[in-house]
Amino acid sequence: MEKRLNWNSHQLTRGWQKGVTAFYWGLGFKEEDLDKAQVGIGVPLLDGNLCNMHAHELAQLMAQGCRDAGLLGFPFGVPGVSDNITQGMEGGNASLPSRNLIANASECVVSAHCYDAMIGTHHCDKNGPGFAMALARMNVPGLLLSGGGILPG
Repeated sequence: MEKRLNWNSHQLTRGWQKGVTAFYWGLGFKEEDLDKAQVGIGVPLLDGNLCNMHAHELAQLMAQGCRDAGLLGFPFGVPGVSDNITQGMEGGNASLPSRNLIANASECVVSAHCYDAMIGTHHCDKNGPGFAMALARMNVPGLLLSGGGILPG
């Protein structure tokens, strides 16, 4: 039995819903792209936080790495609450719930779009656990990758 890397996304790319295929054409897909595995790349988007301000650029590099490996990588955004900014303020109460929001948002996007795998980019102390929680709840292969340290400045 042949195992396909696009074990989940083929439901959309080769399924009965021809409108979905038309949508993929609009995204610039080529015929051969319809058989490639699709990887969701979770990225915390908050330019107002030193931890995350470079996250979008790294996600684009990861998407290119997916393409270089014969996969299709799609960055998607998740919330990012900065403890450094909100500590001691009312906004600090959003810190722990933001971890659950990251998990829920990731699970929602990856499940809804039938991605075959997920990469979570860990830039802050809630991003990593949030992505890990999502991966634990879904039955998809995944990676958690560090976004690196905060540069002084």
